Amino acid sequence: DIAILAVGSGDPGAVPGQGVVAGETHIVASRLEAIQGVAVAASQTILTLDQVTAHDIRDVWGETGVGVIAVESSVNLVDVDIRHFEDTGVIVRAGASVRGRRLRIVGAAEAAGIGGRGLMVETGGSVDLVAGRIHAVRVAGVACRDAASSVRSVGLLVDGTMAGANLHAFGLGVMAQEHCAEFAVVGSRLHDNRLAGLLALGADVLVRGAGLVVDGTRPDPAMEEFGAGAGAAYGAEMHLTQSLLVGNSGTGVVFHAAGGELVGSVVRSTVASVYASAGGAKDLLADGVVAAGSSSVQIDRVLVSANGRAGVLVDGSAGVQLSRTVASAGYYGIVTQKSAAVSRAGSVAYGNEGLNYAEDAGLSVPQPPSAVLFGD
Repeated sequence: DIAILAVGSGDPGAVPGQGVVAGETHIVASRLEAIQGVAVAASQTILTLDQVTAHDIRDVWGETGVGVIAVESSVNLVDVDIRHFEDTGVIVRAGASVRGRRLRIVGAAEAAGIGGRGLMVETGGSVDLVAGRIHAVRVAGVACRDAASSVRSVGLLVDGTMAGANLHAFGLGVMAQEHCAEFAVVGSRLHDNRLAGLLALGADVLVRGAGLVVDGTRPDPAMEEFGAGAGAAYGAEMHLTQSLLVGNSGTGVVFHAAGGELVGSVVRSTVASVYASAGGAKDLLADGVVAAGSSSVQIDRVLVSANGRAGVLVDGSAGVQLSRTVASAGYYGIVTQKSAAVSRAGSVAYGNEGLNYAEDAGLSVPQPPSAVLFGD
């Protein structure tokens, strides 16, 4: 039977047979199958799911197939599996707080539009994740938007994110946009995602990553274009430290009209993806680190190696500080163009096939996506 558990002050008439429970509720060692979802929608309400599997999730309060919706409440998800859902695995809204320990969100169903997302945080929700996995979802594994929203994660694996079933686009690992106040990901792996493993878009967005492995990112599936292991654009800030970015398509790390830093990290073996330039020509991108469009970036103690085009490409940016960095075994080492201003203290390029240092090489730099559709 299709069923719903509703905790809090939701409308009990919204779904026939729905239960409403106030206060604090624990569900332990249970399987919820062919359900409409779990909704928690009241202040001072606490729900704990412990060793629970929710499978084949279809509809809840007008949301199509959401595993857990938390609004103005506190939710603890411990050893919880959310599988085969049509819309979103978990949605956190309006000041709700969700803590996940070994949370697994796996296997989105074939769904229309932006359906199949892993975890969405918006309108002031907050999420803390430890040791979880988000696998084979659609559009995005984890997405955060709106001021006062936050995501903090440790030991997370986000892998195999697919394009939207109808959009044929995106497939991001983790992303922050539209004023997301804080997005921190530590000691985690972002593997085999589409367009970007990690993406920050827009002013007032801050993303911090430490101890990451970002690998195997493939191009945007809509046009098989672009692609980046990690990227920040349009005023966002991205700070990456002690991370490995390897085997990504297009660009290892890109800052485009953005700020931040890349410190103590390795960027290598970026593979080619195709970019259609304004004139219609097809260019191959395979750059290690790119700073473009007036970005202000510090690159310190970074090894950039074996990338298919440029190791470090600075395109029209002012205020890029390159220190104690090595660019080797690519085609170009360090490239500056369009009157780029670069401080290059203690950095060296050597052993590159073409030029170790190049100016105005005419290398194309594509525009990153300007908006990603994660809203209602």
